[in-house]
Amino acid sequence: MEIYIFRSGRAPDVFGFTADETGSNLPTEFAPWEYSDDAGALTTGVGASEPLKTAIDRDGYYIASSETLSRNTGIPWVD
Repeated sequence: MEIYIFRSGRAPDVFGFTADETGSNLPTEFAPWEYSDDAGALTTGVGASEPLKTAIDRDGYYIASSETLSRNTGIPWVD
């Protein structure tokens, strides 16, 4: 399964992960959502964490702040 990464236009430090390539199922409270070209897409089992996969299976999406993502992955998500 491909997981697409979107960045919130309302809160730029918030990212949404979903299997929906349009991001239409992401919460409207952080809309508009913009596809994150920099991050591209993840493939489950390759770059996706268990909490991320579990949330997508359960809710259809996973929402996280750049601080949380950086802390969990060691990768800086925003400049």
